[in-house]
Amino acid sequence: MNTIKSIINKTSQTLINSGNTNAEFEARYIISEVLNCSQLDLHMNQTKELSPNQIKTISDATLRRCSNEPLQYIFGKAYFMNLTFEVGPGVLIPRPETELLVDYVCKHCPRNATICDIGTGSGTISVSIAYERPDTNVIGVDLHEKALTYARKNKNLSGVNNLELIQSDLFSSLCGEKFDVITANLPYISQKEYNKLEDEVKEHEPKSALYADDEGLALITQTILEAPQHLNKNGLIIFEIGYEQGAAVKKLLEKNDNYTNAEVIKDYNNLDRFVKAQHKG
Repeated sequence: MNTIKSIINKTSQTLINSGNTNAEFEARYIISEVLNCSQLDLHMNQTKELSPNQIKTISDATLRRCSNEPLQYIFGKAYFMNLTFEVGPGVLIPRPETELLVDYVCKHCPRNATICDIGTGSGTISVSIAYERPDTNVIGVDLHEKALTYARKNKNLSGVNNLELIQSDLFSSLCGEKFDVITANLPYISQKEYNKLEDEVKEHEPKSALYADDEGLALITQTILEAPQHLNKNGLIIFEIGYEQGAAVKKLLEKNDNYTNAEVIKDYNNLDRFVKAQHKG
């Protein structure tokens, strides 16, 4: 009998055989996506039999996962904050830690704030802020047109109308524009760290969205130098960083006379994950 319970067990075993260390969770993820149901639905309907077509779709997805393809690419979507985002090859998969950046900005930015998200990728930060704070006006920029294609789709899916998306190399297309908040989740991984990443990341996610020169700090350093002319007085700038980069990025901000109140913010695991500062104006 091809019940949900038996297919969960079979899928889990296939994933285990491929070396997957999170097999049962991922088996349930795959099956819930194929059946378009919740994890609770899976639990409550374990004796329900699946159709041959459903079983084949689950099997095909499982084989793709066994080849290290990310689940988010297999199903073309990722869950972030209160939204579902389209993702695929050529765009970085959003990480849950980045939700803390969105949450921080939504709680601390002033009413009717102007916000710029540098390196917006699929739009997870810019779309989420625009969705959570409809009073704000948000601009999301990215160098790569492929990423912006996803960002535009996700803007439309979310229904926000307070977001503009622009192709730009950092601030190059924003001459004269000033903001109350600048967010930046830029590539920050060094070559040494990149070499140690999991195979599924190196084989599928774009290196251009992960790696940066100068021990991962090149784009962050450039943004710190260019941002003052795009920040209003007392404006906030906040970077997502690698967990070993907190002190270095904080020092870069403190050495620049345009900033004050530099501070490292930790993530769910009490690791350095964000650095923020204010523009002196």
